[in-house]
Amino acid sequence: MALLKYISVGKSGAPNTKTTCLVTCDSCNIEFNRKYKTRIKHLKDKTINGDFCAGCIQKLPGAREKMSMTMKTMMANDPDWCKRNSKSKIGKINIGNKNGMKQKEAREKVSNTRKEMFKDPNQRAKVARLTAEAWAAGKYDGVKVGRCKWYNYEKKDGTIAKCQGTWELAYAKWLDENNIGFVSHRGRIKYSAQGVEKSYYPDFYLMESDEYIDIKNQYHFSLNSEKFDLIRCQNPKIKIKILFRKQLEEMGVKL
Repeated sequence: MALLKYISVGKSGAPNTKTTCLVTCDSCNIEFNRKYKTRIKHLKDKTINGDFCAGCIQKLPGAREKMSMTMKTMMANDPDWCKRNSKSKIGKINIGNKNGMKQKEAREKVSNTRKEMFKDPNQRAKVARLTAEAWAAGKYDGVKVGRCKWYNYEKKDGTIAKCQGTWELAYAKWLDENNIGFVSHRGRIKYSAQGVEKSYYPDFYLMESDEYIDIKNQYHFSLNSEKFDLIRCQNPKIKIKILFRKQLEEMGVKL
């Protein structure tokens, strides 16, 4: 095991229930303090059987399963627990000083830290790579971004299509009514701008016509028209169509 020393002991020189142990994690090798009584309990626990920090304990399969079973048993014995726990947090989180990011000094500190971190080109490349891998793995499918309200549209086949804003919602209904197969906010198209690899995430993909559709406001599109020129130029085999309000109305989409 990874005991370094006892930080405190009893009068006899032996550890007691108040003793604190300095140990190293068997997984990540960081040093941390743990109560002697808790350490002995963990060493005897077959799901842990070692010295692990709080973060690494949660990654142990046996410990995760044990925690899951404990939660399931608790909720089975107390069906209203989830509801009470949820209600207890409504309006009580991030109020006043409880939210550190509402403090100007904290915001500036976090901002400066991020600025310093992203000065390193290797760090920027790492974040970009991890983000791209997450998108490719589908972890951000249906992700909610921007200020428009999100809607869940239930298609005829019972599946749910995520729609950002009322225009997308109206277009999804029109597609479904006209029996046009589609998925929303899925897929990623790569392109580069000024030597930096970027990603474009379209609003809709139509299966039959094999094309991507983006619903845009004319003004906002004008601010990003160069981006779409790059996307189309660098992906000539991919069909991308931009639909504005006028085109939607002409198609019969009820906005």
